[in-house]
Amino acid sequence: NVLKHTYIGDDQQRRAAEAAIKKYERMQGYPGTLLQIVVMDRFPFPVRQSATILLKNMVVRHWTVKKKLHENSIVIGEKDRGVIKRNLLEAIVTQSRQQIRVQLLECLHQVCRTDFPKNYPFLLKEIMKNIHSKKPQRIYGALCALRQVFKNYHFRAEKDRRYLPTLVESTFPTLIQIITAVLKSKLNQDSYEMVRMLIKIFRIATYLSMPDYLKNPANLGPWMQALVKVVESPIVGVSNIPSDRKELTSIP
Repeated sequence: NVLKHTYIGDDQQRRAAEAAIKKYERMQGYPGTLLQIVVMDRFPFPVRQSATILLKNMVVRHWTVKKKLHENSIVIGEKDRGVIKRNLLEAIVTQSRQQIRVQLLECLHQVCRTDFPKNYPFLLKEIMKNIHSKKPQRIYGALCALRQVFKNYHFRAEKDRRYLPTLVESTFPTLIQIITAVLKSKLNQDSYEMVRMLIKIFRIATYLSMPDYLKNPANLGPWMQALVKVVESPIVGVSNIPSDRKELTSIP
């Protein structure tokens, strides 16, 4: 009922709901409860979406806070952190609602900024397990999650990108297999989105410098062939391609 009143009802009900939520934020188990609501289909979509936004806001604002700095500080306890890290990826790869998935991915990005890889050592293994699952929804969700891991190194200084070569070597042999296999067939909306996510990962990995793995022509060549094939492929879902540059930017 509290979550329900955050998006419906009069101003008085909303203010009462928001005040109640502020109290819950300080309670152990609150973040895990929000995540549990998000993944349970028996709750209406607006309730699940509200829970996702509250969880994302809490993680973004308080994940880096490890101890109380003042009386009003909110600290996410170690038990709650463990619950989130153990269950967040599964929530992402099983989520069919894009509006909810994008909020969960923002949670993952924030967690990775401070915890990956040292304090989140099992994440990459779980992501790759889902990429190998042969289930399209899990594969796509796992690729979205992997992009968040790579984004952790996007604009970092060289000294903070030391794990990137290991990350590339651990994932790119599988990623090139996926994009090569997908491009063998005519792209549809789903396969196009998967290819787009793979290209985003490739772009982040090569944004500031070329990883040693890709300096080997045998590893870089297939990626270049795949990119050329993507450029030559028709744009999915667009019958009349606009000639105006500004209009073209509206096409993902």
